Amino acid sequence: RLQSLALSRREAEVMRWVCEGKANSEIAAILDVTVHTVNRHMEHVLAKLGVDNRQKAIVAVMERLGAS
Repeated sequence: RLQSLALSRREAEVMRWVCEGKANSEIAAILDVTVHTVNRHMEHVLAKLGVDNRQKAIVAVMERLGAS
């Protein structure tokens, strides 16, 4: 469902783990990528959602997917 927000598959995966409360280092380990890669995905997610931090991104996702 996160991809319906114009996120790429990988951005949606990263955002899923952010919503689960995982830190970027944990997400990197789960997805077997570098922390830099996770940071770049998060930059794209924040831009696409029109927010400036992780907490606002979580709220935006929940609101847009009707989970609030």
